Amino acid sequence: MLNLLRFKAEGGRESYDQYSDKVQALLEKAGADIVWYGQADSVVIGDDVGDAWDAVILVRYPCRSSFLDMVLSPEYQAIGDLRTAGLDDSRLIACTELYPLSTEG
Repeated sequence: MLNLLRFKAEGGRESYDQYSDKVQALLEKAGADIVWYGQADSVVIGDDVGDAWDAVILVRYPCRSSFLDMVLSPEYQAIGDLRTAGLDDSRLIACTELYPLSTEG
């Protein structure tokens, strides 16, 4: 799952950080892991929208139903407002792995 996040100017990052702290246990329970967390620095090819996102997060879930089970759970519903309160805009893009990465040379 690719997450593109733009935080609200006033307190957005703080609210999202609270959400991040609380969602960690739910990610583990779902068998998910954060593959990468960073920021979009600049656009190399395409429209100049690199500064539109404050954070980019790539999360690997075992399957789509793991994600759906997590976000529909009462535990997630109790913290989902923190995510919403922290974001001015976001994109949540479901992705499917086409070719597993190999570490063999």
